[in-house]
Amino acid sequence: MFESKGLSEVQYLKPVPEHTDRTIRLHSLTSIQSCSPAIMRFLVVASVVCALAAVLDAHCFRVALKPGATSCQDTVDNTWHDVGSSWRNSQCMDCHCGGCCANFMTPQSYPDDCVSEFDSEACEFKVHKKTDPSVACPIFTATG
Repeated sequence: MFESKGLSEVQYLKPVPEHTDRTIRLHSLTSIQSCSPAIMRFLVVASVVCALAAVLDAHCFRVALKPGATSCQDTVDNTWHDVGSSWRNSQCMDCHCGGCCANFMTPQSYPDDCVSEFDSEACEFKVHKKTDPSVACPIFTATG
């Protein structure tokens, strides 16, 4: 019923006229058991990263808007806004009537002799030397 035609690692199936029943004849398909250990590790790590993407992006939240509503209330500042508008609240969240997201990255890894401080005016974290706030430090990883 089908015959495989491969181009490098990608496999395609095309009808085979001599097979009219519901069986499928596949040729030269690479099975997952024949993958090298390095490829298997990569696939496992890639799957975990993809699965955790939604969990790691925990700096957003959604708000249900009632049908026909013309305004909504920011739950942080208790301010009212027209549907379709956007604003930044006092916690540096960029909002619209459907929800809010943090507009900043939170440093997770930086040198041990540095400290992370949140600048609420600029809505960003600044990482600097503990002994000299005028010397900026590199950020190795951040979330948000």
